[in-house]
Amino acid sequence: MVKVLARGDRNRGDGESGNAQDAVSQINAAIKGPVVDILAGHIPEFAHIPRDTLFSRIMSDPQLGAGCFKLFRTKPELFASVLTGPGGEPVSEDGALLSCGRTLSNVITMIVRNMARRYFRSKLNAVPAAPPSEPSAITRFLDRLEHRIEQMLRRYWRQPPPRSPAPPTPGEALYRALRDFLLHDWQVRLFPRYATLPLAIASAVGPQLLGCREPEEIDALVANYRSPAERPNAPAVAASFEPEIDTVESLKRGVMTPNALFGHRGGDGGNAWRRS
Repeated sequence: MVKVLARGDRNRGDGESGNAQDAVSQINAAIKGPVVDILAGHIPEFAHIPRDTLFSRIMSDPQLGAGCFKLFRTKPELFASVLTGPGGEPVSEDGALLSCGRTLSNVITMIVRNMARRYFRSKLNAVPAAPPSEPSAITRFLDRLEHRIEQMLRRYWRQPPPRSPAPPTPGEALYRALRDFLLHDWQVRLFPRYATLPLAIASAVGPQLLGCREPEEIDALVANYRSPAERPNAPAVAASFEPEIDTVESLKRGVMTPNALFGHRGGDGGNAWRRS
């Protein structure tokens, strides 16, 4: 994303995965370094947040994240020294290629999805701590028996039997359902409303969220939603979602194109912030 990013090798061969991983690592390092330094110097609320925790706070708090994107959209000149293209030229358009070999829109989408994943996990995965209790005699006996059985199985089986994969946590399930529709920086301030969506509704209305820029519009969308079973003369369709595609794979396959993400060069970035 920034000047310190290496110009990624764009040859598609055996080193493709490694090159994509290298690009992502350098993007992360650049954002944590010079980009956060710029944000810290121009957003007064950050003055009281320790520098070593600032990146994590921004990525986990939609209000802080939305403020960072607002500064980026309204005062792009602050980032002119760090946003550069392959030839060192300044980059200001979302569809322009950066020195890492990715477009600015690619990087924005990566950040937005990372923020959403962190926020959904923090809001939906919390489990109340059970009060500590002294195990009963029967519990201690069953624990010892389980340990003995495990020892016997290891003695006769070289490898333990395969375990079924654990189901996704509520936060991870919501992220997977919405992932393909987390594209734009203006969506960050809507994450608190996204987090209240039931999983079945999120899976069904995901594409339509891109047309909702205010919480009230999401409320109306959810209020008008009817499940397939409730729709007249419509066969029931099982809700499903694609398994998560790693960010590296997304970048490697080039699925995040500027036109797909923003509709036209430059998106509506600044205007979206002015309306908010």
